[in-house]
Amino acid sequence: MRTLRKTTQLTVAAAGLVAGVLLAPGAAAASASSPGPVYWYRIIAGHSSQCLDVAHAHRHNGARVVQGICGGPGAGSNQHWRIQYANGSDGPVRIVVRHSGKCLDVAGASRAHAADVVQATCWGPAATSQLWRFKYVKSLGSHDWYWIVNQNSGKCLDVAHGYINHAARVVQGTCGGPGAGSNQLWRRQTTAVTWTESGRG
Repeated sequence: MRTLRKTTQLTVAAAGLVAGVLLAPGAAAASASSPGPVYWYRIIAGHSSQCLDVAHAHRHNGARVVQGICGGPGAGSNQHWRIQYANGSDGPVRIVVRHSGKCLDVAGASRAHAADVVQATCWGPAATSQLWRFKYVKSLGSHDWYWIVNQNSGKCLDVAHGYINHAARVVQGTCGGPGAGSNQLWRRQTTAVTWTESGRG
């Protein structure tokens, strides 16, 4: 069994970075109310090396989440995400996009396979479709790879059909289900650090 102690130690150093345990990313997952540094990440798909992205940097509720070329034309803070513990210190996390301040969510709180993943106003712990857990799957090279599992449905963040094209839909899919592979594996890459007095970035 693995924990993210290594990630926690690296984060502290940077400030001075279905079976088994579902994991949240250590010190990267800040409390909503604690002051201090806010770490922003690209979240990168294993099969395509593209980034989790809010399409066209839209700010409205229900805007579709896709994969996009990391740092590509039009990309910016719509590819930057913070990881925030829902209860302040442990357990499931919210994944919040920088450009809009909205949360990664499953449309309509659906539990169905292939339901769209969108951004939506962060509603708090009762909104379990906005809560996620990082489950360690494997290490490859210098990277640790995770399933990102939705609290409401138990399904994994997934690039639909394993497509590798820019702007392919991100959905939730049965973890390890038929056709699933590295399109359900994700890693984090620090892209920015900001500072906030309130901890809200």
